[in-house]
Amino acid sequence: MEPVTRKLTAPIKVITWLFTSSLMFFISFNAWVVASSGHIHTTVWAALTVMIGGLAIETIADNHKQRFKKSDKEGLCQTGLFRTIRYPNYLGEIIFHLGLYWALVSATDQLYPLILVSFGTGWILILMCDEAVTRDRTRQTRTGDNDIFNEYREKTGLLLPKLF
Repeated sequence: MEPVTRKLTAPIKVITWLFTSSLMFFISFNAWVVASSGHIHTTVWAALTVMIGGLAIETIADNHKQRFKKSDKEGLCQTGLFRTIRYPNYLGEIIFHLGLYWALVSATDQLYPLILVSFGTGWILILMCDEAVTRDRTRQTRTGDNDIFNEYREKTGLLLPKLF
């Protein structure tokens, strides 16, 4: 199978690079504002704890998925965090970025950084949610009336555990 990047035209590659670089700027700006504010108080530490929790969820989910793929390359991972959430790695990423945003809100009272960083945080939230929905639809289309996937979708949540 040919890598996807070979199929992309030069303008698409440049646009992708610009969007990705912009996103990384907005995210990095968030951390820079917090670090340079000099206002590291309890809420910033709480936000850091949320960020660490998000990284832990993402790391654990990725570990579960990698271990599963070693034993079953084509199957559906339903172990660990994937037992209750279809995309726990995306959930971890979302939690991390919400924690980073909370740290910024706690560390500054200036409007300009809040507006600027809101773009990055909003962008990453939209990307993660859209990717989860897109992957779910792709999997559904690829598997069709596959009972295993349909049962899995019924008992799990997309980004949060299904309670009912």
